[in-house]
Amino acid sequence: MNQAIFLVMGVSGSGKTTVGQLLATRLGLPFHDGDDFHSAANIAKMAPKLMSNASPMNFHAALGALKAVIRERPDAMLVNEGANTLDLARGIIDMYQPRKRLDVGTWGIMGIGMGFAVAAAVETGLAVIAIEGDSAFGFSGMEVETICRYHLPVCIVVFNNAGTTHQRGLEAGHGVLAFGAGRTTVA
Repeated sequence: MNQAIFLVMGVSGSGKTTVGQLLATRLGLPFHDGDDFHSAANIAKMAPKLMSNASPMNFHAALGALKAVIRERPDAMLVNEGANTLDLARGIIDMYQPRKRLDVGTWGIMGIGMGFAVAAAVETGLAVIAIEGDSAFGFSGMEVETICRYHLPVCIVVFNNAGTTHQRGLEAGHGVLAFGAGRTTVA
């Protein structure tokens, strides 16, 4: 018997699971999520990174903790932005209800996260968790004043990228960073 197979593809966080579930329900077909096909070995390999209590904290440990918060509060809205912070959060934090994650995508515009958080809190009345990279937060961090003035249910987590990436040594005055073909360096 021939059976149609529909494959829904897209980047992490784009809504594939939601669209796939809706399509499967409407057509009376089984639904299988790509995450269901990760090998037990790969899941076991990633688990220590997500459960790490490293000092200083790294992206995986922090996002692992936030993943647990979202699992316990699936009704919460999640806003995330910032280069590494956005990309890693999209891959690590699972959403359990549709239309609960707001971000602009990998090649989107930084600086919209706090506005998204305010709008999500006002429009839904739900708790909002805003995960921000430090540069992205710098563009619209003044919205914290709006959040406080109106007592909005927003929790803001700002990642200090310089504390979690190769930039850490540069800010302390040591290390080398090379730019472009001419190789301007900081030592």
